[in-house]
Amino acid sequence: MPNPTSKETRVRPLEDLTVLDITTALAGPFGTLLLAGLGARVIKIENPLSVDSCRDNPPYLGKNGATLVRRDADDVSVSAINRLRNKQAITLNLKNPKARDVFADLVRHADVIFENFSRGAMNRLGARYAQARAINPRIVYCSLTGFGSEGEPGSGKALDAIIQALSGFMMISDAQRSELLS
Repeated sequence: MPNPTSKETRVRPLEDLTVLDITTALAGPFGTLLLAGLGARVIKIENPLSVDSCRDNPPYLGKNGATLVRRDADDVSVSAINRLRNKQAITLNLKNPKARDVFADLVRHADVIFENFSRGAMNRLGARYAQARAINPRIVYCSLTGFGSEGEPGSGKALDAIIQALSGFMMISDAQRSELLS
């Protein structure tokens, strides 16, 4: 009887898909991690001037084990190991016209673009849906934004602490903590 977890019997339903991962922080990289786990070829695109912040999150693993500070150039963040596994990676500065040409070629051969930048960022980079669709009419464009693509001006980044503060969750947690301490 074959082992259900062996490579020969493992079902990978997204093996024929190529995903361009232009995400950062947590929600986007986690979403593309799931797609990679289902067999998609995920190409992580990072700005060489500002790579994914997970690469700098402690703890780190290296030749001397786990540490809270990066001691060697080869030390790798556990967050990066977690969020970037099963992905290929390239760096492209999409503010550079030559990089945009490379990106357009990637879009031409991709099935999905997955991005999670704040409102307007992809427009400024020349990588919004209309531009991608003009290059590849069958492209699926996944935009995971915390405040929507047409949010209020100044709504900004949807990081965890910001969402908690705006939702009142921090106040509830703080009030409950005060109640428990009194």
